[in-house]
Amino acid sequence: MLSQPFNISPHMQSTFLFSLIWSVGAVIDLDGRHKFSDYLREFQSNKLEEHPLPPSLGKFDCPIPDSGLVYDHFFELKGRGRWALWTELLRGSEVTPDKSINVQNVIVPTMDTARSAYFLDVCVTHARPLLFVGPTGTGKVTNPLYLPTALTHRICCIFF
Repeated sequence: MLSQPFNISPHMQSTFLFSLIWSVGAVIDLDGRHKFSDYLREFQSNKLEEHPLPPSLGKFDCPIPDSGLVYDHFFELKGRGRWALWTELLRGSEVTPDKSINVQNVIVPTMDTARSAYFLDVCVTHARPLLFVGPTGTGKVTNPLYLPTALTHRICCIFF
């Protein structure tokens, strides 16, 4: 018995949107992120008369959820694919109180650290360079030191 062929279209569409968000959209400030998020949602739902979706594309098979900003989600390539919240990557990484541990050495998992760890994992796994920039306290230094994938590959970390 032949199984149905795999439809790669949702993966390609969503991977393109994810790449757009984290390339073009990554350098946008907070106010601009709200506008960019609104624009992408209108675009994917074909509500922009001045920029309609190409007829060959049809509609997005797996649109970004309406909750939060488009930056709050990542596309998971498992099965048919789905958009998930970055916070889902934090399950099982709760900080448990321990009086023997110095509070300075505790890394509190947040959406930012989950995002940074995800991109670091992808780039290290595929031997691609990566530069983390951002304000103090966003995990630029700690993520490379604690990510298991980074520890199994040769990486060079330069801290400014």
